[in-house]
Amino acid sequence: MIDQIRNATMSNKNIRLVLIVAIISGLLIEVVSFLSGNGGLLPGQIIGALFPRLNFSLLTAHSNILTYESFESGVEIRFVNIILFSLTMIGLSVWKNSKGEKVKLLRFALSVLLFGSFLNLVSLLIGPVTFLSYLFNSMSGVAKWSFWIISVLSHSVWVYLFYGILNTLSTGKNTETTPVSKQSRVYHLVLDSLLSLFMCSYIVIQITRGFLASLSDAIPEILMGYLLIIIGRIIYFTFFETIFGLTPTKLLTGSKVVLITGERLDFQKVLLRSLARHIPFNTFSYLKKGDGWHDQISGTRVVKEQ
Repeated sequence: MIDQIRNATMSNKNIRLVLIVAIISGLLIEVVSFLSGNGGLLPGQIIGALFPRLNFSLLTAHSNILTYESFESGVEIRFVNIILFSLTMIGLSVWKNSKGEKVKLLRFALSVLLFGSFLNLVSLLIGPVTFLSYLFNSMSGVAKWSFWIISVLSHSVWVYLFYGILNTLSTGKNTETTPVSKQSRVYHLVLDSLLSLFMCSYIVIQITRGFLASLSDAIPEILMGYLLIIIGRIIYFTFFETIFGLTPTKLLTGSKVVLITGERLDFQKVLLRSLARHIPFNTFSYLKKGDGWHDQISGTRVVKEQ
């Protein structure tokens, strides 16, 4: 069963069908809120329970440009989701027109959709009470819990579908022995750090809320914030590099992480690599010739993907 899930693939026809449904529903969630009233269950909430809607909580919480929220009407428009699903639509079109040759943009968008759906699923599983509190009081307890179960099942299906598509599009990709350029490594560092910060902030706070609250008097606020960033980065890099040996940004540059022997990474190496990233001044270790510290410590390197 586990091997079947790990090796899940899909036909090109099914890939197009799934992504078209995801794109339309993802865009519809943001648009339909304008048509919603205050009474009953919002249509956006119903669609959001059945279809993917990513939570870039830190990014949207501090930007009036990337989100619109009205507490009076219950309307919330996440423009960053509109941008992501638009990129997915463009990537799908480029992939289809190139007959499967140009796939970088689509794989990038899919990886973000996969991780976002996975985080939503984890959030539902560890915080059902928080989720239920957002629903209207007019709903009965049975209706709310039924809604939660449907949400868990639907997000599980989307995680499986996005993984299957990304796995299919990655099948047949080989790695070279040529290391990627220093410029690409800087690109990886900046964009992956931003994605991990914006995507993981909510789930990290949700997981560590009680623990960090007990330390609030002993740890300075700035150090607390840095700790949250580290936890989010570890979750982000460990997730992607354990499953695919790469991150969303590496998909854009056609790069992949492998062991120095050329073999695929295992979980222990990925975790060691993720932890070593936070050694003080690790970033500056790439200014010298050769690999950086977290590559050397974990026995890995980043190479070009064919």
